[in-house]
Amino acid sequence: MAVSVLKSFFFFDQVHQLTGFSDPVYAEAYVNVNQYDIVLDVLIVNQTTDTLQSVTLELATLGKNNRVGRG
Repeated sequence: MAVSVLKSFFFFDQVHQLTGFSDPVYAEAYVNVNQYDIVLDVLIVNQTTDTLQSVTLELATLGKNNRVGRG
């Protein structure tokens, strides 16, 4: 039981807020980097009273990006 609570505590240290709390659509992401792999677990919450259709998540990189070949 204590281990799962401890894992949950560290999980929230690695969550990055992508939008503001007052935005109509709230998004946050947990980023997991393992060698050359980057995994994003994204939570998107509709905070409006309407049903949203065709919601798109657009990601962009910043800075110098180098392609790394595997083997």
